[in-house]
Amino acid sequence: MYEGGVKMAKLLNCRDMDLECDYICAETEEDLLNRAAQYSRFDQSRTEIPSEFEDRVRSLMRTVDHC
Repeated sequence: MYEGGVKMAKLLNCRDMDLECDYICAETEEDLLNRAAQYSRFDQSRTEIPSEFEDRVRSLMRTVDHC
């Protein structure tokens, strides 16, 4: 994601999601969602991230200058 010509990153504070990590930072929203899913407690055999989880991550993620 670019903002004003500068590449931006996405950051999630794991405590906000009750995940077992400090924070997750990724270059794209999709990468952040996938990394958050790896730390989550929902059934890992699922091939899709539950929409409720995805919505919550999106509502809590922040855009930052870099990871």
